Amino acid sequence: MPVLRAQDGQLWVEEGGQVFVLYPWVAGRRARFRLTGDLEAVVQALAAFHEASRGYEPPAGSRISSKVGRWPHQYQSLRQRLERWKEAAEQAPHQPFHRAYLQVADEVIDRARRAEAALARSAYGELAAVGTAGAVLCHQDFSEGNTLVAGSRVWVLDLDNVTFDLPVRDLRKLLLSLMDGPDGWRAPLFQAVLDAYQSVAPLSPAVQELLAIDLLFPHAVHDAAKNWFKKGEPEPPARLLEVLPLERTKEAALAAWLPLGGGA
Repeated sequence: MPVLRAQDGQLWVEEGGQVFVLYPWVAGRRARFRLTGDLEAVVQALAAFHEASRGYEPPAGSRISSKVGRWPHQYQSLRQRLERWKEAAEQAPHQPFHRAYLQVADEVIDRARRAEAALARSAYGELAAVGTAGAVLCHQDFSEGNTLVAGSRVWVLDLDNVTFDLPVRDLRKLLLSLMDGPDGWRAPLFQAVLDAYQSVAPLSPAVQELLAIDLLFPHAVHDAAKNWFKKGEPEPPARLLEVLPLERTKEAALAAWLPLGGGA
């Protein structure tokens, strides 16, 4: 979709330190990821978005956001955060949220360590060595609110938070959001998403292994706990309990799909 030029002929307008661009209006509706037809179409749109960005070189002088090569540090940092939160919870174990966290802390910390070890054994280092040339632009917030269905096409909106990374980043976030709920891991849903994505952009075995590793890492528990421990915001203990069905069922499902080298 073309960017409409401003009155002075520029492709953007800067106001108050922010840059704005204008696109033609698209008449459509918000995508509904829970609908089979919409889900296949939006996952294919995500794959097409990734592929269209492959090899993109930002203009000289641009501020570039990239997560390429940072996974090992991120995993370590998140795991250490989970450990610190356990120590904090042990200082006040009768607080309801702390009590709920202590019920799951040991298992999720162990899972985080095993994901770290699996990442170290994987081909991540080789893939990351290529840098942004081997990465795509990841949306980072690919959700119903940021997709628009218009006829047979799907438009991807709100690109203000894109970053260079392997496509696994967006796939992991999408899958965990779809799996959120009391039913835990759903293999048919996972396969439907994977098939839709690979119908447009096949993933190499090495990248598929990274997807399994990133799904293994306890991102969901971390995200459920960070408001309380990191941001100091109220969070009901029930939020931790809501992610447990997924956290406790995904590992066996992932192992059945793609055994991780050397065991996870």
